[in-house]
Amino acid sequence: MMNRLFTFSAGMFPHFIFFVLLLCVGNLSARTVCEASSVESVLTTYTNDSGIFFQAEKGKESVNVWWLKTSAERVKMYVLEYSALGSDWTEIYTTSETERGTKGRYVYVHAAPGIGKNHYRLRTEYENGEALYSEMRTVVFSDRVFFNLYPNPADSYVNLDLSEAAGEPVTLWVYDNLGKERMRITIDAADESPVRLDLRDLVDGSYFVHIGAAKRRRVTKVLTINRLHGWSPEGS
Repeated sequence: MMNRLFTFSAGMFPHFIFFVLLLCVGNLSARTVCEASSVESVLTTYTNDSGIFFQAEKGKESVNVWWLKTSAERVKMYVLEYSALGSDWTEIYTTSETERGTKGRYVYVHAAPGIGKNHYRLRTEYENGEALYSEMRTVVFSDRVFFNLYPNPADSYVNLDLSEAAGEPVTLWVYDNLGKERMRITIDAADESPVRLDLRDLVDGSYFVHIGAAKRRRVTKVLTINRLHGWSPEGS
């Protein structure tokens, strides 16, 4: 995926703030907006001193970094900076000649963020020689695959929710309490639907379920199989 930049008019900025407030307060389908920045941060991120509203939002495999210019003061250029540590900043985008001094909304797609913390800040350079930095924005990509398994304890089957790794190749291992591998399954691309494991060939006891994906560390959970006394997931 290529990095991309888009712009559009800032004339609707007050309406944009009202829309965010309406969505968050009304608890409508505004998960991306409301989770990425609360109503409070939407109001406080925008400052009259710089006239720049700056935010970074996590996508599935990328980060949408966007800013909105509302002031009439002439801007010479915008410089978007990136850091994995919050120091030793690197310039990853600078506005072109045709974009300098315009008013509007800019969106830069960072197509290859790192595992862990990704820090962004915007340096705005004005034609009067002044330069202002935005507050730092941080987006985190986990190096682990978080998953749920249910029911647990289980009887003849267990479901694994791998939706957090949707679209990624995933490998699943099941080990007994002696460390012997009892099951291995490779999934080319996990999706939102749970994976159902057949446990009928395994005896009662405790097992360790490992999940791994490309460029991520394994995550382990304990699974208990218990068929004693006619126990079942439905409680019958």
